[in-house]
Amino acid sequence: MRILTASLRKNAIQLASLLLAVTMLLMTSCNLVSESFYQGKLAGMINMVNKKCPRIVATGVRLDSASVQPKKTVTFHYTMTEVALEDIDTTIWKRAVDSALVVDIRKEVDLKELREHDVTFVYDYLDKNKQTIAKFYITPDKYQFKK
Repeated sequence: MRILTASLRKNAIQLASLLLAVTMLLMTSCNLVSESFYQGKLAGMINMVNKKCPRIVATGVRLDSASVQPKKTVTFHYTMTEVALEDIDTTIWKRAVDSALVVDIRKEVDLKELREHDVTFVYDYLDKNKQTIAKFYITPDKYQFKK
């Protein structure tokens, strides 16, 4: 039986906010938000991120690596080190984390230039057994405000 306790749901939302903040800090610390934003700069940032991996970013969450994909897309690969896929209700977990990521991307002032350059963020989560839990695609059409 798949269950998702209120505590796990709260932790999922907190985790999404924390992961977004870590992503934002890594990007701004690498001076990626500039007039001349190119794929090569994304690759440089990802190299810096990967030099610090793997690393624990929250209780039970490890950032394993990051990668650059075509079309200004950055993928962050995480492992939920204390959770097995069969122990969670992935539908509820996905909905909570996806919504939190979109809201945070929209609100975060430091991500303004990244939003303006239509960066796509991908968050790939594995469970402690290396099974895929979810992959979130946060595309510009999801985080940009409708005019």
